[in-house]
Amino acid sequence: MLWNGTNPDGSGGAPQVRWDFTTWHWYSDMGDIENATGGSGTYDVLAHLQSAYGKPIWLTEYGIRPTTLAAEAAYIGSSLPEIVQARVTYDVENVSWYELFDDQAIGGDGNYGLIDVDGTTKKPAYGAMKSFIAANPVQ
Repeated sequence: MLWNGTNPDGSGGAPQVRWDFTTWHWYSDMGDIENATGGSGTYDVLAHLQSAYGKPIWLTEYGIRPTTLAAEAAYIGSSLPEIVQARVTYDVENVSWYELFDDQAIGGDGNYGLIDVDGTTKKPAYGAMKSFIAANPVQ
């Protein structure tokens, strides 16, 4: 609505807002970001964002919905290489992992972290992330 100048009531005429980069959140339970399926078909979310807004893409929350420790580690190994491959095609400039530490036990959102709430115990996803970063240095 902001981009198109649409008012909350659906009418037009509001100022069109332009931003420097498009932010988006994506989690493992949403599927493959380039082949997301929904009620009306399969979509390449990155292609849509790039086409609709023409701005660099920042994945400002990219993470794992808590499942099993093995599945969480596997998601890092399968999804992040896809983002690396897509970065030039879709102008993906940033991926911010959500999150470093589990926080459900202290009233937070959940156990999305790479490290347990104790701040010491590294989950298998931590090792997967460390390996991914080592294999894909910032360029």
